[in-house]
Amino acid sequence: MQTNISLRTLLLAFNGFGKDGARALGESLVENDTLRDLDLTNNRIDANGMALLMVGLRRNEALQTLKVSIL
Repeated sequence: MQTNISLRTLLLAFNGFGKDGARALGESLVENDTLRDLDLTNNRIDANGMALLMVGLRRNEALQTLKVSIL
C-alpha cells in the first residue's frame, strides 16, 4: 500500500488481522496518499492494535472513511 497510486477503496473485513496486521496497515498508511475508504471491520483488532493503526492514521491526510470494530 505504500506505493499504491490507484487503489481508492480497500475492503478487508473478516480477515483476522489482529495486532500485527493493524501495525502493518498503520505503517503503510503513513506513506499512502491515494486510499480514501478502508473497511477493517471484524479483524480481531484490540485496543493495542488500534493504537498501532492510529500511528499511521495520524499522518495520513487522504483517508476519508475508516470502518473498524475493536474487541
